[in-house]
Amino acid sequence: MYQHNQHNQYYEQQGQPPYPYPPAKPAGPPGSTMLLVTGILLIIFNVIAAFNSLATVMDINTWLWMFGGQSMRVVWQIIYTVGIIFSLAAAGLGVAGIVYANRADKAKILIFAVTTILVATTMYNIVYLVSFFQNSEGIATTIGIFVLFSMPIGYVVPIIFIIGAVRNNNFHKNFYEHTKAQELS
Repeated sequence: MYQHNQHNQYYEQQGQPPYPYPPAKPAGPPGSTMLLVTGILLIIFNVIAAFNSLATVMDINTWLWMFGGQSMRVVWQIIYTVGIIFSLAAAGLGVAGIVYANRADKAKILIFAVTTILVATTMYNIVYLVSFFQNSEGIATTIGIFVLFSMPIGYVVPIIFIIGAVRNNNFHKNFYEHTKAQELS
């Protein structure tokens, strides 16, 4: 309180009206924080994944020339190229989550987009693992098992994203129904 009075006295001395406390920020939809945080995480993780896949595509010729031959090189280039596309799409979804975090009316679009990304990523992961285990042995199989166990971690952020979008969607539906009820009465 003392600082507030001192602040107002300064403005009164300058001939300006008293400076009130800053207005309270209106509360946004309940899932907005989840969408902001998971949107940032989606951008970070998927940009890293895209660069990792890009580096793998660039040096795939060397290690598949030694171990797999031409047909395997083409298969793995396609798999990693699709991975780059999915990573960039998920990073774009992260940007949309940040942009539309406070827009509860866009929650259905976000739910559809993240569900599409999750289904496509699951199909990609299945193809990746099947191709990996069919064409590897020894230490490569151990790496494939680590990849298999790390995949559920990649689903945590999109699932939290879905929870935030669903919370925003429920907020929007309740707000819309409340507004319509007020208009009718």
